[in-house]
Amino acid sequence: MKILHVIAVSTMALALVGCDKTPATPPEPQATSEDPAPATPAPVESAPAPASATAALATKKVGENQVDVTQAKVVGNILNVELQLSNPSESGAIAEWVEAKDFYYIDDQSAKKVGLLTDDSGAPVANPLAPNGKDIELNAGKSAKIVSLKFPAPAGESISLNIPKLGSFDGLKVTR
Repeated sequence: MKILHVIAVSTMALALVGCDKTPATPPEPQATSEDPAPATPAPVESAPAPASATAALATKKVGENQVDVTQAKVVGNILNVELQLSNPSESGAIAEWVEAKDFYYIDDQSAKKVGLLTDDSGAPVANPLAPNGKDIELNAGKSAKIVSLKFPAPAGESISLNIPKLGSFDGLKVTR
């Protein structure tokens, strides 16, 4: 009778171990040369919109010329300002070299005038620069032209930007 008890208890123990409710995970299939692609495609990330498609922070018409401020963003201690110049009609289009010293902003919080950054040789940090390294090209044509300007970062959250020959943009919000 003692042996029957041991056999019965052992049988029940084996039966209980076999009743585990968690299913066994099947092994992951190995890729073979016959299986070139996974069954489900990887998600596709959309590319960011090109700069020309972004909304302008401010727009101004000067004659037939249009000036869009497309960026006023602080990165580190530098304010990056980007302008887009265009003139769909090309009638009265501006095409001039303007002295870099005439580009500036006024910090709306401190009311201080701030000029462009300069490199070690004294050239303004802007694009496009004239061959003399002191002037910036303002050129509006049928295809949009980009002007990039770098300034010391403002203390405040908005600036009033002065663009020679094209006027000022007051209260531009600066992103950080």
